[in-house]
Amino acid sequence: MFGTTDILMTSSPPSTFVYELSLHNKQVTTFADIRPRTARDVSINERGEVFVTTGTPDILVLNQSGTIIRKVTIGSELIKYTVCLSSGRLGVVQTIGGKSADKNIKITDESGTVIQTWTGELDNGQKVGSMCLCKMSCDKYDRVFVPDFSNNQVYVLPRDGKQAVCLLDRPHGVVKPAVVGVDTCGNVWIGCEDGTVHVMGL
Repeated sequence: MFGTTDILMTSSPPSTFVYELSLHNKQVTTFADIRPRTARDVSINERGEVFVTTGTPDILVLNQSGTIIRKVTIGSELIKYTVCLSSGRLGVVQTIGGKSADKNIKITDESGTVIQTWTGELDNGQKVGSMCLCKMSCDKYDRVFVPDFSNNQVYVLPRDGKQAVCLLDRPHGVVKPAVVGVDTCGNVWIGCEDGTVHVMGL
């Protein structure tokens, strides 16, 4: 959570709860219950607001007490994951045409208006076909790091770019990446389905 050492998380399979893990006393408590919606993913912006995806086109925004303060709707496609960028912008992974294996990334403003859409364009002129994009992260430069489970890749989308860069190549041996995080030193942590975690320095 913003300004604390606590961690907010959702469960798998999804439930209506957002949980809080205190690193101080190692206790897990319920931060919020958003029923009848289910909590799919959680991200926190620089103002400490908590953004919770619900498997719908709506993102619920909570304060640090866990109270819903507003809703952001982005188009009509289902939102799987979200990451809070600077200046109130959001990055979201949405399905395309209702197909769970086909997803894209949209960058929006605070109101949910789409500023930019990425559908697989790469800096080498190629375009990725079907993608299974998973839990993403961003760094202090607002670059979005997103794992592609089906193509064994992590893409990096620059702040103002419409083309992504592939972070991995074959020698890295990363298989089925499901989540990525960037720490304050700029290291990229990639968690894979088999339980392995790869750490890359940029």
